[in-house]
Amino acid sequence: MSGLRIGWGKEDITPISRICKKVSLMGQLYERVTDVVRDNIYVTALALESTSGTKAVIASLEINYIPELLMTAAREKLRVAVPDLPPEALIMTATHVHTGPYLENNFPSALWGHRFKFISKDHEVLSPEVYMDFVAQKCAFAVAAAWTGRSSGGVALAFGRVAVPQSRFVSYKDGSTSIYGTTNVNNFLRIEGGADTGVEYIATFDAARVMTGVVINLACPAQVIEHQSYISADLWGEVRRLWPECPYILPLCGAAGDIAMRDLVRRDRSEQSMNTETGMNQQAGRILRETRHILSEIKPEDIWYDMPIKHKIRNISLPLRMVSEDEYYKAKTIYDTFERDYENNDYSQPYEDSIPLRMNDRMNYAMAAGVVNRYKLQQEVTAVDMEVHALRLGDAVLTTNPFELFQDYGMQIKARSPARQTLIAQLSCGHLGYLPTAIGVTGGSYSTGIYNGYVGLEGGHMLVEITLDTIEACFETTKQR
Repeated sequence: MSGLRIGWGKEDITPISRICKKVSLMGQLYERVTDVVRDNIYVTALALESTSGTKAVIASLEINYIPELLMTAAREKLRVAVPDLPPEALIMTATHVHTGPYLENNFPSALWGHRFKFISKDHEVLSPEVYMDFVAQKCAFAVAAAWTGRSSGGVALAFGRVAVPQSRFVSYKDGSTSIYGTTNVNNFLRIEGGADTGVEYIATFDAARVMTGVVINLACPAQVIEHQSYISADLWGEVRRLWPECPYILPLCGAAGDIAMRDLVRRDRSEQSMNTETGMNQQAGRILRETRHILSEIKPEDIWYDMPIKHKIRNISLPLRMVSEDEYYKAKTIYDTFERDYENNDYSQPYEDSIPLRMNDRMNYAMAAGVVNRYKLQQEVTAVDMEVHALRLGDAVLTTNPFELFQDYGMQIKARSPARQTLIAQLSCGHLGYLPTAIGVTGGSYSTGIYNGYVGLEGGHMLVEITLDTIEACFETTKQR
């Protein structure tokens, strides 16, 4: 008899034709309203219970990020649906698609200024609040199905490698950096940083050694077709389509705040464009070929039907990334100029969508408003709160964070972890924006500024140490310095 009990659940969170006619898609500085579904989006849940009684559920949602309000709502619904499962045992994580609906209207405006508050002019568009409640309920359903359906089973750990992740930052000879920058110029110096091409797998099996599902941890977000105007699970929807015989696929996005799937040196000259469905299919094929090969090599003796499972949860605070007085006054001058200009002039025709800013003004406005908003916030708070999870499964451990975490932090955690395999799930149990490295901040491109996130370099180093402490607590080892 297996000491492990394992269960899977899945729910469709596609809103069109269920609760609405149209949605506005999240992930860009412009509005994309659609009534088209290319492929459905899901929440997939894996429930685990050990002989010693440790309980944990991982829920992967094919959305842009996990708002704290969504996590709270899902856990509250779960408390009612499954009273014997502690709500804090639920880990919620996002694959970071840019082809899913808005879940809240205040996160962009909190960072980028009040003009980015989402209120669509189209009255048929689904409101973020309604969608958040829908997703919270579906998440609770998926977790409840996984938990109540758990039975004796086993787990096998595996590792593969695919050349899908690529750094999306370009460095130039003048010291500047640009996200998705041009490389066919004399000033091009290098692609900034490398990429983690490793893929961590957790495969589950029933008592007859038949595979029941797989967790795939890839350090890359699901945003190949990020500019398209339809609902899609992006890369993972394509993996599902190409691999229908796999009952459950649970994707985890690793540390990938500075990563995409685009080769910026070859620039689509040697392969399909990674902004297209054809390119997405090509990337899904690369992942699937490696996955099938690696999983086919799992032997019966590799499957653990009993293993130590430990789940550590830490509620921590990291220092808020601050702005100086000089930075504030410079940004305030720019911000006030924008506001006066828009108060004195009617630009409603050139807005193009529901965001009351001209397209060419949006990035500069966001940068200035981000500094102004941060200055106001730091008069009230100096730290931000979050959850960090470490879930040990035998020789492996899964750890979480609520950021779009730059890959160097993930590399530091993996290199120093005591586990044989370390999985990292960013965008989990909350969302605090990008967490860049010193190299990124020096370059000064998008995703490294104040307007991109709440935590800076000091907090990044603290996160690494806290994460490692939490992991090591799962393995009951003495920390070595």
